Amino acid sequence: MILLRRPGRLLILVWLLTLSTHAHAQYPTSTISGSVRTEDGSPVPNATIQWIQNGQSVSLIADTTGVFSFHFVTPGQHSLSFEHPSTREIGRYQALISPGTSLRLAVILHSAPGNGAGSSPWEIKRQEIVEENAWQPERVLTASQIESLPSTEHLWSLLNHTEASVVAGRFDISGLYSHRQLLLGVRGSSWSQNQASLNGMSVTHTSGDGMLLFPDLTTMEAIVFTVGDSPTQHTGPGAHVALLPKAGERELHGQTEMFFQCGALQNTNPSERYRFFRITDSDERWRHFANGGFQLGGAFGRRPWYYFGAISGRDLEKHIRNQSLPVSVKLGQGTFNLSGPLSSQDTVSFYGSTQRVHEPQAGASPQVTREASLDQIQTYYTGQGAWTRSLSAKSLLDIRFGISRQGESSRFQPGAPGQSQEDLFPGYALAGLPNSPSPWAMLAMLNNTMRGPAPLAVSGKAGSTEGTAVYSTVRKGIGHSDHRISIGTSVRWISLTQRHAAVDSVNLLFFEGAPNSVRLLNVPSQTRDRIHQIEWHASDSFSLARLTLTLGISVDSSQGSNLLNHGRSANTLRWTNLAGRIGAAYRVLNGGRLVLRAGVAQINDQPLTSTWAAVNPDGMGIRLYSWADTNGDLQFQAGENRQILKVSGPPYTRMDARLKNPKTTESTLGITLGVTRWMSLQFFGFHRSEHRLISLVNEGVPFSSYTPVRVADPGPDGEVGTADDGFITVFNQKLETLGQDRYLLTNPDGFSAYAQGLELKLSFSTRRFQAQGTMTRFRAVASTSPGIEADQNDTNSYQGIFDDPNKAILARGSTYFDRGTLGRLWAASELPWKMRCSLIFSYQDGLPFGRYLPVKGLNQGVVGVLTEQRGPGARGTLTGPRTRYSATADMRVYKDFSLRHGRLVAILDIFNLTNQSHALEETPVTAPTQYWRIPLRFETPRSLQLGIRYKW
Repeated sequence: MILLRRPGRLLILVWLLTLSTHAHAQYPTSTISGSVRTEDGSPVPNATIQWIQNGQSVSLIADTTGVFSFHFVTPGQHSLSFEHPSTREIGRYQALISPGTSLRLAVILHSAPGNGAGSSPWEIKRQEIVEENAWQPERVLTASQIESLPSTEHLWSLLNHTEASVVAGRFDISGLYSHRQLLLGVRGSSWSQNQASLNGMSVTHTSGDGMLLFPDLTTMEAIVFTVGDSPTQHTGPGAHVALLPKAGERELHGQTEMFFQCGALQNTNPSERYRFFRITDSDERWRHFANGGFQLGGAFGRRPWYYFGAISGRDLEKHIRNQSLPVSVKLGQGTFNLSGPLSSQDTVSFYGSTQRVHEPQAGASPQVTREASLDQIQTYYTGQGAWTRSLSAKSLLDIRFGISRQGESSRFQPGAPGQSQEDLFPGYALAGLPNSPSPWAMLAMLNNTMRGPAPLAVSGKAGSTEGTAVYSTVRKGIGHSDHRISIGTSVRWISLTQRHAAVDSVNLLFFEGAPNSVRLLNVPSQTRDRIHQIEWHASDSFSLARLTLTLGISVDSSQGSNLLNHGRSANTLRWTNLAGRIGAAYRVLNGGRLVLRAGVAQINDQPLTSTWAAVNPDGMGIRLYSWADTNGDLQFQAGENRQILKVSGPPYTRMDARLKNPKTTESTLGITLGVTRWMSLQFFGFHRSEHRLISLVNEGVPFSSYTPVRVADPGPDGEVGTADDGFITVFNQKLETLGQDRYLLTNPDGFSAYAQGLELKLSFSTRRFQAQGTMTRFRAVASTSPGIEADQNDTNSYQGIFDDPNKAILARGSTYFDRGTLGRLWAASELPWKMRCSLIFSYQDGLPFGRYLPVKGLNQGVVGVLTEQRGPGARGTLTGPRTRYSATADMRVYKDFSLRHGRLVAILDIFNLTNQSHALEETPVTAPTQYWRIPLRFETPRSLQLGIRYKW
């Protein structure tokens, strides 16, 4: 988009604040319709139907024939109230609304109480519900469902245990990581392409790293989870998480709750093999975990205004198995929203939230010492405003404007001695040689691999300012077709400011316990990157008899640049992208019992500030030298750096003037079958291809600067002189090219990825029992840099295979979040004595795994190369070598106590019911067979959580 100067920005803001349009959502709205009649079939005109959605009151009146309809219902659990002048009684109906559905009700108003259900004159029945959405969302999780499931109210772990397509960066069970933003992977997409919205406004972090808020799930009315696209916008092929906050209601209501775990309520679970390596305790265990909050909502004023407010807090303290002192976290959150009518057609709403997370020992683990952690504070602020005008029962105009900010302050631990130290390829060992390590020495090599002060402290601010405008209408078309049309635009400004610091500006690297090399960093450094983005989008979802077609198109214009410290801009680049989708749903049987779905979409990546950060001239540069610790003090002094080996970082990188935004093409096919009234079956298949991926190409040291050499490989048993010994070809860099690295950020030819898979979902629901089981089988293949972390083995890792030919060895394989097979099962049932029980079972294959061989004696220093392919086809299997699978079964049992005012709920959660201890991450470097693949992390043991909730 053309760079907007300040007067231009002001005009756009004024325009956004003076018009009134409907905010785009990442889900299709739905329709509620029906008729109100007496018991003899006569129409009942002027009946009022009312509910609250998005913090705003929706009210409609039945016409002279008793018919009512509303076409812009948001997903979630809605409490519909029915009123009529002929009776003082109010009828109520709980409607669970999924995106893109049509719910038709039959409402009978009896002449006297007692003729209907119970003592109310109102009798309300569901007459028909039809799914009309060509792209069916993965899940709509309502507040009541979230409350019924065992959880620590952590969004990312909840999705990881309930959604078949989600893999989280941490397999969190009892909430040990419930203070962190976790990375998610879905269907082969990069974690950086996940999108999040709150009230229809984007709250995605500017670099793709989580959200610009830390959501309090207790304040959410519903969560809509989809993958790959939204019905309006077309940016971001990853997960789309739409958060719908709670709002006030006509009657005063609220709740308070408290949950608690501690070490006395937790088991231990190291296996016999772990105990052989003297791992007698879990990686992390609770000392205590307290999580509580208070909420209050209601209405005030003659023309009701609705308000809702909430505060909550968490206090975590946990033990790390090889550290003497516990680590702690404190988290506080606050939310408030207000909404009300300006006239019979206009309503406004305001929303604000803030969060603060203080983690005094951020990053500490069995591998990272307490001194090498960071004292980190994260703060989040979100403010939104909306103005909605109902032009008619079939047309809606609305506007939204929102600001989200995240600040991060990181400090080194006070008193941390010396300089940062990190081990290269910890755990590497060979058998059959003198002084081969014992199992306990092997374990010691895997503990405390990062010592001294933290290698880097990063602080900064991320911000997003957005305005959206959409006109939505429902119209009749040719051949009695029904059209749901949406036209709109959005404007967004995002920025990221970062400051980098390191103790003495060095990182010390050790190999096999000895000084090896040193990184010299040009810190402190400060960078600022920004993107201006405008999008126009239009869609039409129309139904003709049993056929529903959805057509959508969007044009996105983005301009990014670096704002340098002296005030000028650099690397200004503009992208204009066209995207679209077409989908069809055909109801083979009346009532939607059998629905066939198919769709094709082209989805553009959401532009990220990290793209411009990679080329910011003010960024942090790294020079890698060989290190001769001549005085043996294990500290670096000037003059101990010998041969330069490599340089990297933004100061050595330039941007391709023709750089293009990556895009994904996706095709889908699905079948939904209503087997019985209580049971449904869904089948879904997809194929995705990613194109124009971005990476760094090393222009200064091209592949021609390397010479192939053969080196000995001891084989999978890690023992020299056995039958599986062999040779592999690696690449030795020419001496004269060391340190000559210069990079180009570009779209390398042929750099692409694909993912494909199948999903099966079975749902069963009666009045007392509900269950849903899903299984996904998929694979994601790309050429990525070696590594066992999400930010390394990902298509968004720019420092990839075009930098060094050794990184390209067997690089084409599964990405970090490819799990092969995923299974999720959740069930809830009513028990006697007003008790309920729910169960979540979660299974996923392990991480893609490949053995690394550290190679010594090369001019460029020690490098690690893959010796086997990670992914499909390796070792003759469909999914390739992996770590062991992960699984957990979590259960919640709770009982209601009816009180004079409100009700009390006592809750017991049991996490990891079977006390599994499967390895979540294993050391991948070559070592003797009986010693290697030692777990670096394994599952949290069984833990009990006690909770109490009071509602009124």
